[in-house]
Parts: sequence; C-alpha cells; structure tokens
Amino acid sequence: MLFRSVNDAVTLIVGRHTLEFGAQMFRRHAGGDATEWTSRGMFLFTPDYTSLPGNSETGNAIASLLTGYPSETRRDVQFSDYQLREWEWSGFVTDEVRIGRRLTIQAGIRYSLLPPVTEASNHMVNFNYSRNQAALSWFAGQNGVNAYAGVHYNPFAFAPRAAVAYDVTGHGTTILRAAFSTTFDAGAMMIQGMLARNAPWAANQDFLDGSFYTGAHDLTAGIPPAIPMALDTPQALNQPNFAVNAVEHGAFTPYSDQWGLVLQHHLRSGLVM
Repeated sequence: MLFRSVNDAVTLIVGRHTLEFGAQMFRRHAGGDATEWTSRGMFLFTPDYTSLPGNSETGNAIASLLTGYPSETRRDVQFSDYQLREWEWSGFVTDEVRIGRRLTIQAGIRYSLLPPVTEASNHMVNFNYSRNQAALSWFAGQNGVNAYAGVHYNPFAFAPRAAVAYDVTGHGTTILRAAFSTTFDAGAMMIQGMLARNAPWAANQDFLDGSFYTGAHDLTAGIPPAIPMALDTPQALNQPNFAVNAVEHGAFTPYSDQWGLVLQHHLRSGLVM
C-alpha cells in the first residue's frame, strides 16, 4: 500500500482564547491480487457425511476426509490486479477559553470529506439491489453509475466536539472533566474495495454439498476451472456455485459519538488518580 499525507495546523492566542485551525489530506493506493480465499482452493470437511441421521453426536471430519466428499469448497481467483484509490480530506477549528481561574471550555468542529474507494481503471461492479432484475450490473463509471460502483457517502460530515474542565477546589488538586465528540470514519479500504473482486475481473467459486458434490463428483475430481464471465443479468447471476460481493449504496458515512466524564485527583507528587 502506498500512503501519502499532508497536514498543517496554526495556533493563535487572543486574550483568553486559544484558537487552532488545521487541515489534513490523505491519499491511499492499494494494488494486487489478494483474495479472501486462496486461488489454489480450499476443501472443508465436517462430520456431516459420516454421521448418523438425527444424531448430532456422531460423525468425524477426518472420516469424512477419507470418503473424499468435502462439505464445502471455496476458491477465489483474481484474473487481473486491482488498483484501489482513496482520498480523505478534513479541516478543523477549535477554541479554548479560560473563564476565571477554575473553568476552561473548549469547543470546535471538524469537517471530513470521505468519498468511497475507486479503482484506477473502473474495474469495480456492485449488486444492483433490484427486486425484479437482480444482477451484478452496477459497473463503475458506466450507464450513469458513479465511479464508486453505485456507493454513496455523506458530503456533510460535520463533527462537533466540546470539553469542559473545572477546578473543583481551586488549588489544581481535583479537576472535573467532561467531553463529547463525533468522529467520522472512511471505513476499511479493502472492505469497500471488494467490489474489484467481483466477476468478470475475478471468480468467487463456492461449492456446497448438494450442488457440486453429487453423482461421480468427489475430491479426486478437483475444482472446475475459473472462467472470466459477467454476472450482469438475472440468468447469469442465478448460476450455481458463484458468490458475489456487494456494498449497500445508501448515502451515509460511518460515525461514532463519544461522551466522557472524569474526576481527576492529585494525591501527592507524581501520583494522580
């Protein structure tokens, strides 16, 4: 992963006020062919094939291995390397003011612009969430779909924050502190980037018992070859043994609210509780 950042802050003291202004910019690049499951394939064995019907205490996964019938087989193949890109912009202003000798108040606001992940060649596709024509058809940058494969975000991510510190005794030995803040998060880059690991640029094969392992098929048959193909129609999407990645398209950006209340007491030199 390639990571670049630029940030700066300015502090200005005016009377009782301490003003701080700042801005940050992050640029992330991530490329490769990493997948959730190995491209060589993984066979999963459970006690199911060697257990007695209706008796959950029987069966053995090693015994099932000896039969040659896995309960599930997974393989993910990335046909071409993805090149994920992400921007993160933010700016903030805070004001800290002392009121008398015992009270300090700090208030501020932070603005964050956190657009979703893109792919350098628009090699991303999302599930269209249609009830009538469900398909993996929201291709990034095509047919009116945005560069984020239909994913949206909150462009008004304003995060307020405030804090109060009060000297209870007036001697600096006991301080009551209270604070509140909102924090927006861009989310995990590779989670959003999983849209670049969809067909036709990848094959997410998932074979469950009852679909692949019937008749003459067993462990010796191996895994069918992975073939690049689009799943952009309901008919193609309904083919057995394919898994897809999808990201909900609602216009929101993850955030958290935090509150804090602390009573700090200075017991003796070098010891604070």
